[in-house]
Amino acid sequence: MWARTIFAIMSFVATDGASTFAFPAEPAQDVPSSPTFRESPASNTTASVVAKHTHRAIHLAQEGKLAAAIEEISHAVDLAPTDFVPIYNRANFYLRLGEFTWAIPDLNTAIELNPNFALAFLNRGIAYSNLGQLDKALDDLNHAERLDPSASLVFYNRAIVRGRRRDFDLAIADFTTGLKIEPSDVPALLGRAVVYETLGNTDLARDDYRAAAAADPTNAAAAQALIRLGR
Repeated sequence: MWARTIFAIMSFVATDGASTFAFPAEPAQDVPSSPTFRESPASNTTASVVAKHTHRAIHLAQEGKLAAAIEEISHAVDLAPTDFVPIYNRANFYLRLGEFTWAIPDLNTAIELNPNFALAFLNRGIAYSNLGQLDKALDDLNHAERLDPSASLVFYNRAIVRGRRRDFDLAIADFTTGLKIEPSDVPALLGRAVVYETLGNTDLARDDYRAAAAADPTNAAAAQALIRLGR
């Protein structure tokens, strides 16, 4: 499982005015290879260079050097403008920097080049969510679900959007569906707990906080919630 990265903070406040809890919206993982650039012997040579730039960029991003990663991946984009992978990865790096406005044009292009690429719809939905364009975010996340109904991140991020729209029952349903796919997903357990607590369902919230603490004993948010609510 790839490492989680915080992109945006969404919070609910419990109905009794208790502490505010926050949890992250998450982008999809980087795509390390360039599977679509395969046209001719000359193209294969270019594809090799594109792949090298892509791998270097991902390595830089993993080191937290996102500006350098964007510069590196941009060489791949220039060399292979019809390959959706480099431009998708550049959008992902923009997301990690919080440059959501910059990410969207690249994601638009990635989707034009590969309309069945669920990760691009997922990440564009996250970008729209961070910009407060919740209707567009929901449309993209719904489309991502149609393309890949087994992706827990789609349900997690759609739950966040629905929570921000105060569609709490639908948010709970999405968290629950994601947890069926990935039962030990701590952010999803915390997210659902926050919604339950917002609705005054303390017992259900406590159950999820306990499950989150069991899955990650070092998680401070779960521990603090259990102290407040009583174990």
